[in-house]
Amino acid sequence: MNLKLKIIDKESQLKLLEISLKEDKNLLEDKKIIEEYSIKKRKLEKEIYNFEKIIKKIKSGKSLYMENSIYVEGGKYKPSFANEEKEVFDIEVCKYPTTQKMWLEIMESNPSQFKGDKKALETVSWWEALEYCNKLSKKYGLKTVYDLSRSSQGILNDKRIEWKNSLSK
Repeated sequence: MNLKLKIIDKESQLKLLEISLKEDKNLLEDKKIIEEYSIKKRKLEKEIYNFEKIIKKIKSGKSLYMENSIYVEGGKYKPSFANEEKEVFDIEVCKYPTTQKMWLEIMESNPSQFKGDKKALETVSWWEALEYCNKLSKKYGLKTVYDLSRSSQGILNDKRIEWKNSLSK
């Protein structure tokens, strides 16, 4: 007896997976493979769903996660102090300064000297600001962008470079 499993995306008609199994002594191993692919399929479906939500928001002109943010398109430029072109990624920034209340909701502490929920945050380092960005991304179900594992050495890794390189391969 042969068992065929074919998974096709309904909208794009893209074949995501096709497995053909024969009943033999390896049937248990084949069942394990099907289970693993089922788990991967569910994860893929969830990612596709999230991606579709993001695309709909972009097409509608809405911010991905903040009502009061501005989308800034990236591109290539050559700074006057550099010999080579630099690439700047697309970014979404808040129209307004980060308030102490916003910071407190994410970071659970307020380092500001002049306290007040509606006052702008002050006295934070660049590294703390990047940590805030990562935690904000997590809160809204987005991937974190900054790898801060080497921040004590003053080294920042931007994951978007890795993502871009993996897509071009």
